[in-house]
Amino acid sequence: MTEAAQLLTRSQVCQLPIRERQRHVEKLRVFYPAWNTIYRKIERCHHMNEISAEPQGLLIVGRPRAGKTTIVSGTLSPTAYSRGRWRL
Repeated sequence: MTEAAQLLTRSQVCQLPIRERQRHVEKLRVFYPAWNTIYRKIERCHHMNEISAEPQGLLIVGRPRAGKTTIVSGTLSPTAYSRGRWRL
């Protein structure tokens, strides 16, 4: 199923059985200003690693369930993430 096919209206989500509704809500992502800032920094690290002799790194820290893994996985292809290859 394509990403566009998964988009549901609020009324459609409300009509789903509770378990399906929970699964749907867990997949939602809210893009906020800090998310965009962090995403740009991750992209910059990836870009610099392609042109620099000394690769740059970016330490991502935060309290549990803050979204660290979600942000990192959002910048990687599913294949690279599952294989532990930290590149775009």
